Amino acid sequence: MSLEEDNRALVARALNLLAYIAQPGKTREYLDLFSDDMTWWVAGDVVGGQMDRAQYAAMIENIPAILSAPFVFTVTGWTCQGDRVAVEAVGKTVLKDGRPYENLLHLLYIVRGGKIVAGKEYLDTARSAAAFMPPPH
Repeated sequence: MSLEEDNRALVARALNLLAYIAQPGKTREYLDLFSDDMTWWVAGDVVGGQMDRAQYAAMIENIPAILSAPFVFTVTGWTCQGDRVAVEAVGKTVLKDGRPYENLLHLLYIVRGGKIVAGKEYLDTARSAAAFMPPPH
């Protein structure tokens, strides 16, 4: 396989594991795809910003407490060039309180040496804040 095909396969594996992150062992298996010095950035001031591996892991480990169903990612486009893999997708799930959640995503992964070293997550920040942030009192 080419570098682009290997990188795309790694990102596809990451998305598959993320979809079922609440299943036993999936969180560790997912995080093992990332380098020790990885960074992740999420759009928006309320739900986003730059994270190191520990911060990203904490966010990922919290996902099972929020969801009552797997994430379903419908990929609408892939672009792979060198160490960059861009994914356009629609993500859907159901939250613990029964509310449906759907968001449009553009994910950019940087892959080196068979590990994800960086990522950027572009999404509708208002939808994310409404779903994942506690309501103001």
